[in-house]
Amino acid sequence: MRTIITHEELPQVIAAVQSADPSCFYYYHDIEGISGSYYIAPIG
Repeated sequence: MRTIITHEELPQVIAAVQSADPSCFYYYHDIEGISGSYYIAPIG
């Protein structure tokens, strides 16, 4: 799976992945300069 999420969403996504498969492999990294049509709904 490849996805773009906010820094605020990262802890919940990691917890969900580990809950689904505690021995799974995952990685993440910061990216900057995304250009295009997208909308990030406000949290809360």
